[in-house]
Amino acid sequence: MMAAVAACKPMFFYKNSTDQLNGNRPMTTSDADRPRSLFFSILFLYLIFTFGSVSASPTAGSDGDASDCGAQIYGISCDDFRFEKKVVKKNQNLSRILLAHNVSHASIDAVAKNSEAVFDFRKIKAGNPYCIIKEGGTDAAARFLVYEQDSVNYVVYNLTELNVYLGSKPVETRIEEASAVIHESLSTTFSRLGLEYDLVEKLSEIYAWTIDFHHLQAGDRFKLIYERQYVEDLPIEPGKILAAEFIHKEEAYRAFYFEHEESEGYYDESGNSLRKSFLKAPLKYTRITSLPSTRRLHPILNIRKPHLGIDYAAPTGTPVYSVGDGVIFKTGYNSQRGKYIVIRHPGLYRTEYLHLDTIRRGIREGVRIQRGDLIGNVGSTGLATGPHLEFRFWKNDRVFDHLNISLPPERAIPEGSVPIYGKKMEALQARIEAIPDPASSLQATQVAEAAVKEQ
Repeated sequence: MMAAVAACKPMFFYKNSTDQLNGNRPMTTSDADRPRSLFFSILFLYLIFTFGSVSASPTAGSDGDASDCGAQIYGISCDDFRFEKKVVKKNQNLSRILLAHNVSHASIDAVAKNSEAVFDFRKIKAGNPYCIIKEGGTDAAARFLVYEQDSVNYVVYNLTELNVYLGSKPVETRIEEASAVIHESLSTTFSRLGLEYDLVEKLSEIYAWTIDFHHLQAGDRFKLIYERQYVEDLPIEPGKILAAEFIHKEEAYRAFYFEHEESEGYYDESGNSLRKSFLKAPLKYTRITSLPSTRRLHPILNIRKPHLGIDYAAPTGTPVYSVGDGVIFKTGYNSQRGKYIVIRHPGLYRTEYLHLDTIRRGIREGVRIQRGDLIGNVGSTGLATGPHLEFRFWKNDRVFDHLNISLPPERAIPEGSVPIYGKKMEALQARIEAIPDPASSLQATQVAEAAVKEQ
C-alpha cells in the first residue's frame, strides 16, 4: 500500500523535439560517366572524404557530446561554425581550456582582462557545461568560448574581437498543477510527486500565518496551480504558485496570487491578505539601552561577548506582549536569562523574551497565541543590572536587529484593484475546483486494491 496517493500533470503537454543532423550525401555517377577513366572516380572520392568531413554540423569533443543545433545557438549561427559541448573539469581554468584549443597566450590574457567587469572566470563550477565554437577543423583555433552559468544564463567569450558579454536562453513559462494526500511530511509527499523542495518552501511561506506545517494531520491534502519554466523544451525550476488549496483538519484554506500597483502577495476568496505583520516592539518601553552586538562589554561580567538582543528599559511589572502569532516553544529559568519565553512564529521566525519578572499563567509549551497577547511582565531576573526586557529576534536560526530588519507587512488590496482581483480569483478558483480531489483518488485506489486482494 502506498504511503501517499498523488497526482501531478502539466496543463500543457509537450514532447522533446529531435533535431536531425544533415550530412553531405555523395553523388552518383550517371550512365554517361561510367566509361570515364578511373582517375576521375578516385578524384571524386578524394573530394568527398576531404571536404565532406568539414561540416557545419555539431561535432563531438573529447570531453562530451556535441550539441544539437538549429538555426542558432547562443545567438551564433550554426551555418558558419562547429560547436563542441564539454563539461568543466576539476581545477580547469580559462587558460587550460583555451590553450587546448589553439588560442594564443596573448589572446587569453586580453580576453581575461576584458572580462573582469562582466564575469570572473575563476568562479566557474566543475560539472557546468561549456561550449567551444570553431570555424574549420578540429585543430582550428576556437573563435568563441561559451560558459553556461545555469540552465538559462551564459557568458560568451569572443576570441576574435576579444570581448565578453552575457546572454540568456529563451525561457518559456507553462502552467502545471499538482495534488496529493499527505500521509507523512509535506516534503516527503512532494518528493513522491517528483517536485522540488523549492515548491515546498513556497507553499509553506504562503500559509506561514495560517497553517502550522510542523503539526500536519494524516489526511491533510492540497491542490496547486503553479508556473514552471522550460528551456529548450526541458523543465527547469518552478516559478510562482498561482493558486493553492490546502485542506487541514478538514478545513479548506485557499490562496490566490495577485499583483497590484502597490505590492504583490497571496489573498483569500474575500481579498484578505494571508500575511500578518509583527508588532514593532513587545512592550511600552522607556528607552533602548543596548542593541545586538558581537562584542559588547558586559556590564556585570566586565568582558566582551556577543549580545544577541535589544534591551528595552522599563519598570518592573510592565506588560510584555507577543510580537506576532505563534506557538510557545519553551519557557523556563536559568542563571543568565532569568525567566524567559521562546515563541516560534510562522515563516522561520523565532522570538525570545528574557529577564522576566513573571510569566503569565497558561503560557506553556505548545500553547498557540496571537499577536499582541500578554505573555509576561518586565523584571530583572538572571544576570541583569536592573529591570528591562532583552528581546531577541531570529530568522532561519540567525539573530537580527528587530528594529532594522525588513518584516512582512500586512498588505490590503487597494480598493480600485478589487474588481480586477475578483475576476482573476474566480478564474483561478474554477481551475482549482476542476482538479480532482486527491482524497477521492486515494479512496478509489483503496477500493481497487481491496478488490484485487479478494480475487
